[in-house]
Amino acid sequence: MDNRLPSVSASQALRNSSCSASKPLPTGLDRLDSILQDATGLQDGRGSQAGGLSRGQVTEIYGPPGVGKSTLGMQICANALRAGEAVVWVDTSFALPGPRLQEILTAAINPSLKASQPSQLLDQSLQDLLDNFHHFNAPTLSHILALLLHPAPSFPPMKTGLIVVDAISTLFGSEFPRLTGEGGRGCKDNETLLKRKNDHSQWLSSRKWAVIGDFISKIGRLAAVRDVAILLISQTKMKVQTGAGAVLLSSISSSVWDVNIANQIFLFRDNPPQTRDGEGEEKALNSGKLRFAGVLRSRGVVSSDGVLGRVVPFVIEEKGIRGVEIAMPSPDVNQLPAMPVILKRKHDEITNSGSEDDEYGWDSDDEIPAEDDPTDVFGEPK
Repeated sequence: MDNRLPSVSASQALRNSSCSASKPLPTGLDRLDSILQDATGLQDGRGSQAGGLSRGQVTEIYGPPGVGKSTLGMQICANALRAGEAVVWVDTSFALPGPRLQEILTAAINPSLKASQPSQLLDQSLQDLLDNFHHFNAPTLSHILALLLHPAPSFPPMKTGLIVVDAISTLFGSEFPRLTGEGGRGCKDNETLLKRKNDHSQWLSSRKWAVIGDFISKIGRLAAVRDVAILLISQTKMKVQTGAGAVLLSSISSSVWDVNIANQIFLFRDNPPQTRDGEGEEKALNSGKLRFAGVLRSRGVVSSDGVLGRVVPFVIEEKGIRGVEIAMPSPDVNQLPAMPVILKRKHDEITNSGSEDDEYGWDSDDEIPAEDDPTDVFGEPK
């Protein structure tokens, strides 16, 4: 049995690229679509062509729990189905909320109707869209590798324009757990056991990144060969970096991962910037419903100086996501807070503190799972 991905000629790949260049899949946020299609939009947010996720590329959306990653994924699915594309949705740890998807699809068909309103025409339109929606469940890493990297001849289905994997990071986390062993010192047996645990932990870490690198490179090849847009939804991790403090990253962020991601979007919550009068839509958004989408990478171009690029505000409603217009304080809002300059101490001020890290067990590059989103890009208290 040949498990290799099918190949196409260079001329056929060029024709596919030319035909699909004008058919990106909209996200439902016009400003975000423009940024994703125009690399210069990382700075000015303006684009002249139809925007959205490009076919043949891999996009990652990550953020803390409850920020709206799956909802944005379902919105993109609804837009793709409405455009006549087939969609593949792969669950890993969280079941797809069917009623919620139906609400978003209903709004895509007719924004003036609700899913609860009886309508024979609406039911038929929904069924027509759902006929092109293919749902899979991959509870383990082995399942997702078999489904995507060693696909059956019938996968992906005909006319597939979008493949969504929600949430890919949980599979790697469960397959390669981070080992934390406790062992006393001074006992030869404990030291031997601790050494074995450390060796096994190092082997697991090396194996994990090897599998991740192989996965993301072949996923990119699948997107290019099959001419589909692949959307990967990930969780976040908090990493303490020397000289930079704590930062939020994708749970499976690495050099080999990032280089194969064409578009990277970070979702987070925050309060809107304070205005003088506090009236209008901005006042209503102070209830905590406001979200932001920061584009870290667009069409393979990384935003300069590690900033979030153009930040797009939006809210989540019954009919799906909706972009909002709020007064941004200044262009500096996209810059992360500057870190204070740490001066070196003089030699005679250094005490015998070489064992402090060992006593408390801190590591400068410790990674901590993010329970909530501490990011405040506006520099205001939560």
